[in-house]
Amino acid sequence: MYMKKMFTKLGDLTAPVAVGIVLCWMCFALSFQLYFCVGMALDQEEKLRVVSNELTVRIDGNFADDPRSWWYEETEK
Repeated sequence: MYMKKMFTKLGDLTAPVAVGIVLCWMCFALSFQLYFCVGMALDQEEKLRVVSNELTVRIDGNFADDPRSWWYEETEK
């Protein structure tokens, strides 16, 4: 009986939590896009290039040899 109530409450909470996470992610993405649009309007291309390159190196798996990358694995000596 207790488990059924608990799973029912959990089921009732999953949809609003999922919608909240999606809305937060959308707000983050839109604010990031707005940051880049304002930076381009204010002639800050060099600063934006640095941010873009840093994100690319950290996230993209093609830069696995760079110690800043998330995919970097230090070789054992």
